[in-house]
Amino acid sequence: TRGFDRNHEVRGFIGDPFEIQTLLPVSYNKIVTDSGIYRIPATGNYSTALFQCQISLDDSGRRILKLRGIMSGRLTRLYFLSHLDLIPITLFFFNDNKWSDTSYGTFDPTYSTPIARKVPRNATVVLQCLINGWSPAFSLYTSINKTLYFSTTRLGYTWENKTADFPHIRSVEHAYNGNRLINITVTKNESIDYYTCNRDYYWLTHVIYWDETESVNLGMIAGIVVGIICGVLLIIFCSLSIWRFIHKPTDGKPKDTERFF
Repeated sequence: TRGFDRNHEVRGFIGDPFEIQTLLPVSYNKIVTDSGIYRIPATGNYSTALFQCQISLDDSGRRILKLRGIMSGRLTRLYFLSHLDLIPITLFFFNDNKWSDTSYGTFDPTYSTPIARKVPRNATVVLQCLINGWSPAFSLYTSINKTLYFSTTRLGYTWENKTADFPHIRSVEHAYNGNRLINITVTKNESIDYYTCNRDYYWLTHVIYWDETESVNLGMIAGIVVGIICGVLLIIFCSLSIWRFIHKPTDGKPKDTERFF
């Protein structure tokens, strides 16, 4: 059994058992998969031939998802959707350890992994979504409330661009190179941030868990190392100077120890 903590992509061979445990930000009432739409009962427990879903609250009141099942070519994606139109949570299954669905207009999550990630709080993160085919029309959302901040038309023109209202969204870029690749550059907003790419009925939500630690710049590390080395050399030089001064002869003749310097 493969066990994952907060990972939203599952890799394994067809027929292998899998197990996922992750956090859900809101209450969801619907699961969408390749084969259909399923209603989640109030108990949070639901089973199909391919997976068993259990949603419960932990001691801190967080919603915990436990999902178990068997890797299958009939299960490549799984969306958790809310009737309140809140941010969806998306899981992707890499059967035989590779992504298999390259249908026109679908997302290829290979470019988006890790879909859920933990990074230092002062880091700048570049998120990617790749849409198979030309398909220029897409929408981008953020926050639990699924707030739209960028969208394009079917002709490829920008329809909505509200990134100026979100200082933590540094830039949105998209280009066609045989497929539609979207790059989103972001910094920390909440302790957990959500960024969703949408194209028609297809969804992909990145989850960023911001760590309390800060990343250290390589230039800063180099500067610290150089400073330590210079400090050590200065101490050695001063120590030798003091030693020579203490052992300097008073009769004008050099001592044997002085010949070594």
